[in-house]
Amino acid sequence: MENKLKLRRAVIWLLSVLMVAYIGLSATPLMPKAQAAAEDKVILSIDKRQPASRGQEIQVDIKMDTTKQPAYVAQFYIDYDSERLEFISGRQDMELWEGGMAAIKGTAGRVKGYVNSASGENEIISQPIMTMKFKVKDEAPAGEAEMTFSVDTVANSADKKVPYECSNGSVLVVSPITGVILNKEKLSLTAGGSDTLTATVNPADTTDDKTIAWSAGNDKIAAVDNTGKVTAISAGTTDITATTVNGKTAKCSVTVSPMGTTAAQAPTATGITYGQKLDESTLSGGSVKGADNAEVKGTWQFENPNALLSAGSQKAKAVFIPTEPGKYSQCEAEATVEVAQLNITVTPAALEEGKVLGKTFGEKDGELTYTLSPALVGDDKMTGALAREAGEDAGTYPINLGTLSAGDNYTLTLAEGAVYTVNKALPTFDPAPQVKDPVDKGISLKEVKYTEGKALDINGKALKGTFEWVDSDLKVEKSGNYKMRFTPDDPNYATMLLDVTVKVKGDDSKVPTPGAPTPESPQPHVTGGNPNTGILNNPAVLYPMAAMMLAAVSGCMVLYFKRIKVGKH
Repeated sequence: MENKLKLRRAVIWLLSVLMVAYIGLSATPLMPKAQAAAEDKVILSIDKRQPASRGQEIQVDIKMDTTKQPAYVAQFYIDYDSERLEFISGRQDMELWEGGMAAIKGTAGRVKGYVNSASGENEIISQPIMTMKFKVKDEAPAGEAEMTFSVDTVANSADKKVPYECSNGSVLVVSPITGVILNKEKLSLTAGGSDTLTATVNPADTTDDKTIAWSAGNDKIAAVDNTGKVTAISAGTTDITATTVNGKTAKCSVTVSPMGTTAAQAPTATGITYGQKLDESTLSGGSVKGADNAEVKGTWQFENPNALLSAGSQKAKAVFIPTEPGKYSQCEAEATVEVAQLNITVTPAALEEGKVLGKTFGEKDGELTYTLSPALVGDDKMTGALAREAGEDAGTYPINLGTLSAGDNYTLTLAEGAVYTVNKALPTFDPAPQVKDPVDKGISLKEVKYTEGKALDINGKALKGTFEWVDSDLKVEKSGNYKMRFTPDDPNYATMLLDVTVKVKGDDSKVPTPGAPTPESPQPHVTGGNPNTGILNNPAVLYPMAAMMLAAVSGCMVLYFKRIKVGKH
């Protein structure tokens, strides 16, 4: 009885528990959040279309995304294209996950992997959990090597399986273009004709874009479109080039011959200059077409080959002589003859002689004479005269053609270097600078006192300027002539160097007579000035120069007679 009572109490208690549980479950609503959680998944994915060349090692990542469905462990297989890929190894991020990956012995193209969190708890991540390393086989066919998941389980830390989704990946075995060839290396066309070239890229299984870029070296000779169709434009030779996306090229040499024309246009004569006969010109162009619509070969000739035409665009009758006179008749046309002007080079006379055309400051210009090369034709005459840029100051002035003319049949060109030079005038000195008193030995020139001379211009008037020693720091060790510079204020006069005698105390040696003043900088030797004007006609210049020359001659004569007297002649 007691046992039956105990059993009855146990059954009642069990029924009470079940009823409470049922009521509780029935009263609890289904929450949207829990329902959404049941739909969330773990995402497993592999890198897609990773490019790699034959023989290359490549890494492929396996990524795990548990941001919507936390997980603790995953066990899976990866099936890969063993024809193209060779598995080397797999590794995981040891800081977050533990596990490994290895090929399955005896099974080609499959590896097994597993990971579980290092913490032993669910992890919420979105990152690579494992890296696989493959080698692309040397003989691998070009194309996409697929990689697919086979999952054993994905579970949470309570060892409860959770939903998952897999995104497969691949490695793209690339095969770059190594070359391109054309079906023709040479192509001959007649103007207006066409042909199509075909390009073949190597290797045939390339994964590169096989698009070909076509180009013509000279599209005035031949043009090419994007299909390789070549159209002949005009006579000549050019290259058609096929270029791949990675820069490989192949060329075809295209030679274009002229096509037949109709005898409908007169020729043109060129290459003739005024003064030349018609038969010295070059006849070109024109068109002659036969009844068979074929090109008529032949030559053009002038009816009056010895005629002389004026410069410009002229007309002259021309006759076409066919190469096959028995098949084609002669024809005539009024040819356009382009006669160029005859270019005449005008050379100023002084330039022809190798001298500098010009004068010295203060002189009058001489006549600007010239020569012509070549000579004028027949009885043609020159008119006008040469001129130069205006100006009388020292310097150079370009010579120009001025009013010089030979008429409409000529062009005139002035010879290069045609300038007119006005040299600086040379000052004279009366008196010259002097050092009157002997100086102490070793004194520098800048300490030597002197009386300034007087510089004169070409008219004998005072010329302002500055006297100074050339080497003011030079020590005076003995009596002699020392260089002094005169720098005129007027830029039309040359800077001069003068000898100034300086005597040293106690030194009685004889000092040579000072030389004549000389320009510090050389000036060109000009020709073409007026001989009746200028420095040599200035008494203030001429007289001192004559005196110096007379003194020099007298000194030479005295020395000569002394030598005779002592029997040394």
